[in-house]
Amino acid sequence: MRALNFQLTWSIILLVTALSVLIAVGMVLFPLALLAWLILTVLGTVKASEGEVYDYPLTIHFVG
Repeated sequence: MRALNFQLTWSIILLVTALSVLIAVGMVLFPLALLAWLILTVLGTVKASEGEVYDYPLTIHFVG
């Protein structure tokens, strides 16, 4: 459930920042959000491969 909530949260964040490109703020925010998503996803993947539970930061709990 943690990974699902993480992906839902970051899908919303990336959608909002992508739309903010229209007002020029997104030119900076979208790449930063995309980079943060990528780094957090890789960290979660590494922790999962080591058999550890990874508590994703910056996550809204939509499910469970």
